[in-house]
Amino acid sequence: MLYILYDCFQSGDRIEWDLSFICNHLASLSGTPTRLYRAGQLVDQYAMVRFPVDPVKLVEAELLRLEDPVSYLVTPYEQLYGIVRSREDTIIMGPSRLAYFDEGKAARHAFMLGLADDAAGQFISAMRSIPVLGLESFLRMLCLVQYYLSGETVDISDLILHDQTVSGVARETPEEEEPSAGADVHNTVVFEQRLLSYVRTGDTEQLREFLSSTSHGREGMLASDPIRQAKNTFVVTATLVSRAAMEGGVAQEDALGLSDAYIQRCEMLGDCQAIIALEFHMLMDYTSRVDILRHGQALSPFALSVKRYIHKHLRGVIRMDELAGALHMSRCYVSSRFSRETGISVTRCIHEEKIAEAKRLLTTTDKPLGEISEYLAFSSQSHFQNIFRRYTGMSPRAFRNRQSIPE
Repeated sequence: MLYILYDCFQSGDRIEWDLSFICNHLASLSGTPTRLYRAGQLVDQYAMVRFPVDPVKLVEAELLRLEDPVSYLVTPYEQLYGIVRSREDTIIMGPSRLAYFDEGKAARHAFMLGLADDAAGQFISAMRSIPVLGLESFLRMLCLVQYYLSGETVDISDLILHDQTVSGVARETPEEEEPSAGADVHNTVVFEQRLLSYVRTGDTEQLREFLSSTSHGREGMLASDPIRQAKNTFVVTATLVSRAAMEGGVAQEDALGLSDAYIQRCEMLGDCQAIIALEFHMLMDYTSRVDILRHGQALSPFALSVKRYIHKHLRGVIRMDELAGALHMSRCYVSSRFSRETGISVTRCIHEEKIAEAKRLLTTTDKPLGEISEYLAFSSQSHFQNIFRRYTGMSPRAFRNRQSIPE
């Protein structure tokens, strides 16, 4: 790519750039969709994969509002976008995936884009084929393009991260105080054990209360620089909670992949407050995943496998024959054993998981009830409403209205 861009120079003088040429080669070399905007309007776009709807749609306006010559954005779907500005022209690259492919997040992304059925499947398949670029490589690519467009050098350490996933979750931290004589400068074993026990059992409410009301003590000194210290502590925490989540039933691949994604995102941050906010978000994320699988029960590996299958296929019709086939067991055996071990039927478990996801969508999105019903593969909106009322005692609309009323 260096030689391609170098050809755009003539005797050291800058000529009028063929930005479409540059965007085309950026997309080809990196495998990352690339777009060219002029005065805020899309001029051209290039991609090695075909999406039914461009995934940038949900963040396009936010990206175009950014004023820095080079910056980048992390979305709640573990995607990375980069932006380079040159006078009235703007290049947007992305999404590039931060870590392992999460089909559940890709499905929710498709839903937020208004896709369903075949289009959603095409979107998920296309998103799976998007490459994982190393963060440093991605940022250096942005800086290189910026240099050849403007002649100005930008160091990757100076780039500003815009992260949609940690906004609003930062917690206030007390002013630094000198430790009193004899004070324990390390987090106590008791604090660590309680924290990990909440993650292991999926107790989100107790964890939230614990984090907001408990003094965390002091970490061991891992680095002289405060930001490096915060990042090193974050890595230790990620390692511990990923193992606790695995003990709680989260699949090893998912737990470790999530840890890698959070650590990569932490390395992008440049201030301690943002790292604290991300750590809080990570703890709640792991604990919520365990909660989805366990609901506070000590489930066997068999029951956890059933729940993992259900959770992975929430957006479709879950058939017992297919579930049993995935576990290499008979339908009757799966049904009877799951009921015996958990006290509820597989059908009830499916309904509970779908209603839990419906609650999340009703609370965090403005999607119509019909779209939520279709996304969760209910046979009709009335069927969705009946099931929702059966498990919650109220209609989906009443639930959404109650959540929107400030306490």
